Amino acid sequence: MRKQYDRNRPHYRKPQYSNRPIFGVIINEQAFGFADDKIDFLISELARSRSNWHVIKSVTGKEATYQIKKLLTRQPTGIIACGGDGTVNLVARNLIRRTCALGIFPLGKYNNIYNSLYGQPDLEVAADHILSGHTRKIDCAMAGKHFFLGSIGLGLIPNLAELIGQKPPRFGIGWSRKVSLAAASVKAQKTSVTIDEFKFDATPLFMNINLLSHSLSLPLTPTSIDDDGKAEIVFDIGQGKANLSKFIRQILKKKYIYADEIQMYRGQKITIAPTAQRKLYIDGDIIKLADADLTVETCPNKIRVYFNGAE
Repeated sequence: MRKQYDRNRPHYRKPQYSNRPIFGVIINEQAFGFADDKIDFLISELARSRSNWHVIKSVTGKEATYQIKKLLTRQPTGIIACGGDGTVNLVARNLIRRTCALGIFPLGKYNNIYNSLYGQPDLEVAADHILSGHTRKIDCAMAGKHFFLGSIGLGLIPNLAELIGQKPPRFGIGWSRKVSLAAASVKAQKTSVTIDEFKFDATPLFMNINLLSHSLSLPLTPTSIDDDGKAEIVFDIGQGKANLSKFIRQILKKKYIYADEIQMYRGQKITIAPTAQRKLYIDGDIIKLADADLTVETCPNKIRVYFNGAE
């Protein structure tokens, strides 16, 4: 017979449950800006706020995804992505429609998602956002079966990302040279584009779809709004009319006004064809597409992010 405990007897102890918030901390030790002391700072801030935490050091995307899903059963307050855009993407795709919030501790090479949402990366500011307890919802999108939070790109941007490698240019003239080389390596291809109900053809060297303003640290779409359910598509009209080096120099100076040579539209559903075997830049990673066309659909207000000062 199972022993019955008497609540009035001295040996009985009522179970104690912690009311401290629990944070998942996803660490990408391969991130460009990773350092042990930066992680130590974040952990010390979590401890100072009297929070609990669970660290996951991801080796592969599949293993990290398994660990994140396992952690979500414990109903954490938030999950903090410690890395670059790829790490943020990995965490965010598991938080769609969840009350668990996304924290970003920027340790990447470009930190485009963090930069678009909060400004220039600052670890103290990042910790303040995470520990503020305030959140707000932002958009995400699907490019075919691929989730993204910041931007995708065909043509110039994936080629430029590969050319730059681990050493981003520091000055405008360095960017200009890299852009010229990257543009020369892009094979112009006639492309059909449908933006909601508007359809047209172009032969661009450069085409980007942005939910957030920055790609490769470049403020390509400064008018992007992170919670309006729309994406910006930016492209050159082709035919060699656009000077992409000049365009990037002006973008860096935040002086470019979209005109006839390089245009920008906004939409909720965007289809591009053909795309088979073309390289796609997606939140810092580069993949090769297999499908004949690519449909991008925005998912309004599906991701909750920490934001200090939100109402």
